Amino acid sequence: MPHAARLAALFQSEFNFETEFIKGDGGILEVKYQGNLVWTNRSNPGAKATDDEARTALQRVLNNS
Repeated sequence: MPHAARLAALFQSEFNFETEFIKGDGGILEVKYQGNLVWTNRSNPGAKATDDEARTALQRVLNNS
């Protein structure tokens, strides 16, 4: 399963969020919630967030909303 699809499934199952995949290029992956950047690998293209990193980053944004 592609990494973005795996993160989408994680956010759906744990947070009940519908997600949208927007194709990028150059190995850049960004996760946004309500326009806020949750996680990015822009400074390290190709890096992939673990489930725990993605979960923690999203939880941090939710707690500050």
